[in-house]
Amino acid sequence: MAERLYAVPSAWGDFVAGFTGRGLSTFRLPARGRGRSRLPELAAADESLAAGLLGPLRRYIAGERVEFRIRLDLSRGTPFQRKVWRRMCRIPYGRTMAYGELARAIGSPGAARAVGSACGHNPVALIVPCHRVVAAGGLGGFGSGRAMKRKMLRHEGVDLGRLEAR
Repeated sequence: MAERLYAVPSAWGDFVAGFTGRGLSTFRLPARGRGRSRLPELAAADESLAAGLLGPLRRYIAGERVEFRIRLDLSRGTPFQRKVWRRMCRIPYGRTMAYGELARAIGSPGAARAVGSACGHNPVALIVPCHRVVAAGGLGGFGSGRAMKRKMLRHEGVDLGRLEAR
């Protein structure tokens, strides 16, 4: 299915949003050091695409607790990845869950590394909150870099000192 990509400018930089006929299929965080995106800008006038994304994203960046309610197209993931991504959506704002805890929650104890891999392949970062999944002994990795993960968790009120002191 064809995907249309758009820039989503914000105070944090340009996000990249991709849509198929099924819904939001890509959402990439702003890349540090990259200039403005050359993609067309997703505007509120693009009502069918923007509904459920632009307003909540602005509110999230402003520091409000937000639940993104937007139709997702996660069809590029494996069944296991989609199971992990669906469960990640249930991690509340400002909370974290360890990779092993998430593996147990989906009925796959011992699959912490596979959960980590699924997090790394999450095509809709922030919307499916992979930044809330952490290592048992601390922060863990993040595709957009640990500094961005720290920024997002701090933004949500997570006590990073306690998390990183594990």
